[in-house]
Amino acid sequence: MARSQFQVFAIGRGESLFDDGEAGFSEQTLVDWFDLWMRAVEEGAAPSGEVTAEYQGVPTAQSMMATGRNLVSFTGDNNMPDFQRTLDQLDLGQVSLAPAPTGGPAQVVGANSWAISDNCTNVVDSAALIDFFINSSEGAFILETQTGLPPVTSILEEMLASPDVDESIKDRITLYDDLRESGAVIDVWPDGTQPLITQLSTAWEEVVFGQSTSEDAAAAFMAQVETALSGL
Repeated sequence: MARSQFQVFAIGRGESLFDDGEAGFSEQTLVDWFDLWMRAVEEGAAPSGEVTAEYQGVPTAQSMMATGRNLVSFTGDNNMPDFQRTLDQLDLGQVSLAPAPTGGPAQVVGANSWAISDNCTNVVDSAALIDFFINSSEGAFILETQTGLPPVTSILEEMLASPDVDESIKDRITLYDDLRESGAVIDVWPDGTQPLITQLSTAWEEVVFGQSTSEDAAAAFMAQVETALSGL
């Protein structure tokens, strides 16, 4: 149960995750989201809770999508090269980015960043390391966009032109160019809300394993959102 999936569902209803210090989505939207996935599980369109738990936390290259057990997966586009390497080894076909139902690009863009700890004792070398991976072609080709696309346009152009760069990475660069031109929701979470990612997954597990109703799980999660945003 990826929070990014729910985020797109909420956006489709004109809502958001957060709105000026409050939850940007309604409790009913979360209830409907849990019910939607329960129907998918019951009708065989989504993996059961037992299967999902079996694959919880496995490396991307060993996931259900990479090993051909899922036809569709909703995940970060930086995982596509890992999917494709395993699919190639198993001769299971080609992974591709699916367009939005409206025919346009995906609507949520996550933000990754580098940082230096406040108690760092070697700021100069730390800054040099960050500079290497952000501003050099060598660093970009080493990371293969695992932490996001390089912010330097000339490096992106080098990657697009290089025969050594996976086609899936080139697809990502093209996608982000489309997003930049058409506009997208930038996924920035308020301070103290990161634990909600795990809490949402836990709420879903309680529903799919019959430990809670969709209504009770949604109410409990809304309370967790309120606590996280209050800074307590």
